[in-house]
Amino acid sequence: MSHIGCFVDGRRRDLPTLGGKGSMTVGRCYGLCKKKGFRFFGVQIGKQCWCGNHYGRYGRRDKRECRYQCRGDKTTYCGGSWRNDVYATGVVVASKAAGVKYVGCFKDNRYRDLPVVYTANYKTTKAYCFRYCRAKGYRYFGLQNGNACTCGNTVGRYGKAKSKDCARST
Repeated sequence: MSHIGCFVDGRRRDLPTLGGKGSMTVGRCYGLCKKKGFRFFGVQIGKQCWCGNHYGRYGRRDKRECRYQCRGDKTTYCGGSWRNDVYATGVVVASKAAGVKYVGCFKDNRYRDLPVVYTANYKTTKAYCFRYCRAKGYRYFGLQNGNACTCGNTVGRYGKAKSKDCARST
């Protein structure tokens, strides 16, 4: 089990499966979600456990927003109001492809085809973006504007773009 950080949740749950609620602890949530085969889990509002295979749709927040005491262990924290304190279970989901394969240049808009975005203050490389997205459990990665790495499990929702439109991110 490894801690990832504090993330916003929404009505369309970022970690979609309720693993349990009540007298929650980080360890109990870990066990519930790992047993069900999920890669990630989040504790929320001191008493809820959420499980899923990806996270981050609504963005990261400062750790101070995940400071509700766990109902099952008041010495530890279990998220916040609509805030998941996210951890990796260590479960590995097998990938069909071991390597990287270019699948094309695709259109995007504000509703993101690849919804998880990591923006660096420096030029992001393909290799770094691949490792970042793979570590988060995503199947696809993309580069935008030379410094934004995007991750997701589906691609092409808005159609293909011309290759020259992606020349900046190569």
